[in-house]
Amino acid sequence: MKYYAISHSLSTKVVGKYPQSIDTISPDFRNDPNFVDMFLFQKAKTIPITPVAILEKRAKLTDLISAVSVGFTLKLLISDKLKLIFESVEHPGVQFFPCKIHFKGELISYWLMNVYGFDHELLDYSKSTFYLPTNSGRKLEEVRIGSVDEFENYKDVFKKDFPVKIERAYIKEEVNQELIFLKYSELGIFNCSETLKLKIENQNCTGINFMPLGLTRMESKQFQISD
Repeated sequence: MKYYAISHSLSTKVVGKYPQSIDTISPDFRNDPNFVDMFLFQKAKTIPITPVAILEKRAKLTDLISAVSVGFTLKLLISDKLKLIFESVEHPGVQFFPCKIHFKGELISYWLMNVYGFDHELLDYSKSTFYLPTNSGRKLEEVRIGSVDEFENYKDVFKKDFPVKIERAYIKEEVNQELIFLKYSELGIFNCSETLKLKIENQNCTGINFMPLGLTRMESKQFQISD
């Protein structure tokens, strides 16, 4: 099965302005133990405090919103329609938190998609490529990873404080899972099967860009429309 990385559309025809939100109107909850960022890559046992995203004046309302302020990092900000599609595949490692968007003087209900369970065991380690990054995240040297145990225990294996990055991600041929979450992948955390991609497209969900897995970040730019 083919798989695709899910990313934000850069097309101004679709999103109006990228990023669509760079600020919030929420009080400063960043030090509150119930603020959503306190649960990064963790399962929250309560409903966290989420920020309210302010859409830029030229931004359009889409099913996937690009928001870069505090509280939105490494999460997806999605509409009810897109949430229902993601929920339908029943991945056990994801939560949806209610969130608000401020758009043209109104508060609109959206959702933050928080991942706490990853699928590194589904990687084809014989084909996928990895590297050790510098402090700034750039490629320092390629490394050979032969198993999920080596990947999960990179600090012990390579004696490094920075995570091993996935340069090219390939999924095992026998896998038929619809949603796959990969930590430290160059193309991002969120990935879907071709079947789920078609379902999203057939539902006319907007603001989404799909990039085939197996590409490097540089190679993926050909799939990013930024008119």
